[in-house]
Amino acid sequence: MENLKGHIISYLPISGLRKVSDFLEHEGPILSHFVDKSNRNYLYYWVDFDGDYNRWLIWKVSFKKLIEYLKGHVSLKELMCEPNKDFIFSADLDRKLEFNNVIAIDIEDLPLAYIPEEDSFYTLPIPNLYLQLSEDRHENSYLELLKEKALYFTLEPNLPTFSTTVSAISASGFLKKISNSFLNFMEEDFFKTYRETITDFSRLKKIISQFKEILEPRVVYLQYSSFKVGLSTDSIKTLDQVSSYKEWQKSILDKYRNEVIDVNYNSEEELRNINKNYSEEARRKIFSPIIEILNDKDYHLTVTDQKHRFKRSFVGKISKEKQDILLPPKIEEETFEKKKLYSIVIEATEGEDFTKIKGKALQTGLLFSQELEKVEYPLNYAISLGHRLKFKNQIKFWYYIDSQNLYHAESEEFGIFIVAYSKEQIIKMFQDELIHLYLSNNTKRDKDSLRLMENFNKYLESHSVNSDDEDFPF
Repeated sequence: MENLKGHIISYLPISGLRKVSDFLEHEGPILSHFVDKSNRNYLYYWVDFDGDYNRWLIWKVSFKKLIEYLKGHVSLKELMCEPNKDFIFSADLDRKLEFNNVIAIDIEDLPLAYIPEEDSFYTLPIPNLYLQLSEDRHENSYLELLKEKALYFTLEPNLPTFSTTVSAISASGFLKKISNSFLNFMEEDFFKTYRETITDFSRLKKIISQFKEILEPRVVYLQYSSFKVGLSTDSIKTLDQVSSYKEWQKSILDKYRNEVIDVNYNSEEELRNINKNYSEEARRKIFSPIIEILNDKDYHLTVTDQKHRFKRSFVGKISKEKQDILLPPKIEEETFEKKKLYSIVIEATEGEDFTKIKGKALQTGLLFSQELEKVEYPLNYAISLGHRLKFKNQIKFWYYIDSQNLYHAESEEFGIFIVAYSKEQIIKMFQDELIHLYLSNNTKRDKDSLRLMENFNKYLESHSVNSDDEDFPF
């Protein structure tokens, strides 16, 4: 038999084991289900033998995972190697079915010969016993699943004026802020993850909106003395026929914990690292609520997972200096001349170049003006990266200026949404994006790329290479 590396123990530290069923057999059991006196579930997996012993691997498994295995959703290898167990036990059973040579083994120290194949899925009919148990436990197992992956937030009062309790206003304000922070993080992360594969921006926004409903944080635990609340997200319900989002959906709460919760907000290095990964607009949506929570005068925050393998305590306020790194002070409107867009109607001589009308002539010729939130800006061609696209029909994008005099260009048709500091820069960036989209999707044949190229074909007259930008001024 294989030599094992692990911790030798004198007995199997599981009491009251009784067999429920054999799942796999070949001239005897190969994989069996046991429960202990507390109804915790264990699997016995036969892996080796010699003249004196049969060797079994024994490990605890959740009922949900057990049902997933029987339904063919996860493999035996996944059941064995999932990283939420301390050890796998090896035990050699003699002819009297007594345990010998009991060893606690770290998962990474298992011999390769003992690890099931990648395709080790259960393919037999599900035993009726488990179908009934699955139905009986459905509601409870769903809640237990949410609890297992939840983050647990404890608000502890800074002053013991009202013992260990916090006010309803503080509690409700916290729930609103943390929920907004998470949903904005989810939106930002989905956009970053799928913007290259979902080029139809309206479809992208629709999917994000649907996931906001599915992933809205759910309250799965409450404790009132210090107000401890467990918040989780649904990793089971998803969009119809979109299994490709499953892994992203399962990992999003852990990712939020790693990138937003597990942060030292008084570390300049960590804050500047956040700045590299998120735009200022995204930081304000995701991290501003967190700063408000951490600077609340009434309580301080501790965050854990269900089994306290993760813990982050926040005591003391975030300094103004550190806040300004993450969330730069907004420029007061009075400190600069705010720009607006206007539509005007003027009377001018036929053939006159109205762009040269100035001063009194413009004033006397002005018939009508209207302030606009945004206008359509037309392009006859796009030049970038040595490529030139000429359009038989103008491509138009929405163009507007925000309250901070930042210039925005938006095109849902091509999924382009950009921000710049000047009109010239925003036009150049939009051309760059058009060229990039055309070059990166022209040779692809997936559904999204074909749809995007159909959009281009409605406008495109010609494509040439090595064009000189100065020959085609806007």
